[in-house]
Amino acid sequence: MVIFAKLSDLLTRKSVFITSIAIFTVFSGACSASNTMSQLIVFRSFQGIGAGGAYSLSTIILVELVPPPKIAKSTAQLALVTTFANVLGPIIGGAISNKTHWRWIFLLNVPVAAVALVVALLAIPAEFPYHTEDKLLFKRLASSADPGDTYLTAHGSPIKDYLHTLFLPKGRFLLGKETFKKLDIVGTILVLLATVTLAAAFQEAGSRFSWKSAYVICLLTISGVLWIFLVLWERKITLANGPQEPVLPWRFLTSKAMTGILLHDETKNLSFFFLIGGPLVVTLYQTPQMFQLVYGLNGLDAGIRVVPFTALWAVGLLVSPTLAGRLKVPPIYMILAGSCIQTLGFALMATIPVTLQIPSRIYAYQVIAGLGCGLVFPLLFVMVPFVAEPRDRGKLFVLLSQWISNVELAVGMATGSQFQVMGSTIVFSIGTSVFNGHTGALLESLLGGSGPASVVNLGESIQHVPQAVQDEIRHTLAEGYNCQLLVLCATAAAQVPVALLLWRKKQIRV
Repeated sequence: MVIFAKLSDLLTRKSVFITSIAIFTVFSGACSASNTMSQLIVFRSFQGIGAGGAYSLSTIILVELVPPPKIAKSTAQLALVTTFANVLGPIIGGAISNKTHWRWIFLLNVPVAAVALVVALLAIPAEFPYHTEDKLLFKRLASSADPGDTYLTAHGSPIKDYLHTLFLPKGRFLLGKETFKKLDIVGTILVLLATVTLAAAFQEAGSRFSWKSAYVICLLTISGVLWIFLVLWERKITLANGPQEPVLPWRFLTSKAMTGILLHDETKNLSFFFLIGGPLVVTLYQTPQMFQLVYGLNGLDAGIRVVPFTALWAVGLLVSPTLAGRLKVPPIYMILAGSCIQTLGFALMATIPVTLQIPSRIYAYQVIAGLGCGLVFPLLFVMVPFVAEPRDRGKLFVLLSQWISNVELAVGMATGSQFQVMGSTIVFSIGTSVFNGHTGALLESLLGGSGPASVVNLGESIQHVPQAVQDEIRHTLAEGYNCQLLVLCATAAAQVPVALLLWRKKQIRV
């Protein structure tokens, strides 16, 4: 996500956004046509690359489309679309798995993404988000700097280079020699490798490999070393102030202004981004699985049973940006309230009695947890554009500082999204490890030592044992899911002290 955001700074939002959608579309079709598991894994990886770019850039573009007073409203609208997708996803996925072939799960993406591709191609201006700026002034700056302007004298080189790419002569290829020099190739490779090794270690730990295995330890060690190299490399090229533009600027880690714009408390925002995704993602993926394995529902029914969570998540997504935008309630207050509410919701869900009958109270607890997640989720994205405000020092400075704000906004929001995804992966893996640690040995003994390699295959294994053993297995699974919910409760509770780090004497209002 960070890589696509930085590329969009260099190659324009439109070109990178369209490329991301095209990658997602092509490899969605390739996934549906896969004949082997290896093919599906490879195609799925490339599909994820395209999806990551499209997701991060769609958020950035939407925020840049509107003036700051309307950012909260636009964020709420985007959140509503995301909510519909998450509400309908488990239901449609369950219906497909019950009634037809799995290939349709991927094939349905193709026509929808193709329509989005055409709309983006026709609707987004080529120079977005700078298509409405004072182009004559920018063109003058691109050709020659005014030595009397102290700001441009101090920061003129990188600004001139970037402005020059916005107004390329007709027919000139955008990814030229000058632009290629700005790409942080080493930083890009380090981000990819560090993220992949970290995600792989947490995904496999506790399922295929134990936490003490050489596989997990090696991956975690390699990832840690790569992150250290990444930080040192980004610090080096940021402080060098050369033609290369760092994919993850050092100022994001130090909260210091390297280009005259202070991005306040960015590292604290990123810490919170790291925590907000886990409870949401685990609930959306694991709760339908619980309804299937513990209570014996099919995929469609299990998806419907999660609607109370997703519906109240939608309410929270709409309420918090509205309160922040219209009533000017400081986001920090709603972040604290949402964190406490979801902590309560997940704690209550973890107390559900271990029975084979669905307790009605589970829906009320889902409502509480979903509302808490919804209140918190959109607010950090709303706050990002307000932590780098341009100073009012005349038209020239405002235009230049607005350009810097847009660049910081793109990388800042994409970095937040990437931290959110990484946090979700780690929380999901910890929850899975806790679940497997509680259920693994018991399932092995109940299934006579022929337990499945993962819980995904457990549904078929249960059908081949006597009913009394099935009931005992379901009780064991229910206890495991309750343990997993305690992990979500702890993650939600950890949001409270991190949110307090964002506290200011004069709170941010949007």
